[in-house]
Amino acid sequence: MKRFSYIFTFVMILLLSGCKEDEPVLIIHPQSGTYSIGGDKNLVVTLDGVRITEKDGEVVFETPDNKIGKFEINNIIPSYGTVTVAGIELSETADGKGIAFSGEAAISETEKIIFSGTLIGFVLTIDIETVPISA
Repeated sequence: MKRFSYIFTFVMILLLSGCKEDEPVLIIHPQSGTYSIGGDKNLVVTLDGVRITEKDGEVVFETPDNKIGKFEINNIIPSYGTVTVAGIELSETADGKGIAFSGEAAISETEKIIFSGTLIGFVLTIDIETVPISA
């Protein structure tokens, strides 16, 4: 029994000595999934300053590595069934508990969206503003 306690102690010392305090560790698993208003993976969305509460809208968010993401906005922006935005640069939130993102993307020849949001746990929050494209 003494031998087991020595081996256990040795293994624990090895494991703990491998961690450096000066290296930040972001432990967020890739968050891919469908986020909907009132769903298990909850969506909080604001469009042009108005909070959307209809339950048919959803956002499909994908990221394999928490560095680059892609999302599909479904049934949220009027006159656009699905809007897909890819190549979104992701970063860590200020408190280190989730993913943050922002950017803009053309949704037609005359209109674009400006967006920003966070993904913390099972809650995707996204603010979307539609603006005309200047010629």
